[in-house]
Amino acid sequence: KGWNLIFENQNDKQTYNIKISRNKTVKEAINMYKIKTNRIYENLKFVFNNKELFDEMRICESGLNDMSKILVILLVIVKI
Repeated sequence: KGWNLIFENQNDKQTYNIKISRNKTVKEAINMYKIKTNRIYENLKFVFNNKELFDEMRICESGLNDMSKILVILLVIVKI
């Protein structure tokens, strides 16, 4: 039992389903995504409804629902 959160990579539109309790934190869902996709060390931003997700919030209090789609954006750091 739990909610399905759909993470979609901005660059290739590939999606990943994470099943998690609605009472867990957004950070826990993000960590599950990072482990599943082997993107643990990448600098990523997670956006839902055009707003960056606050990772300390519980999923059920974050505005997310079952089957919500979260956009995953890779942040590129340019060194000059």
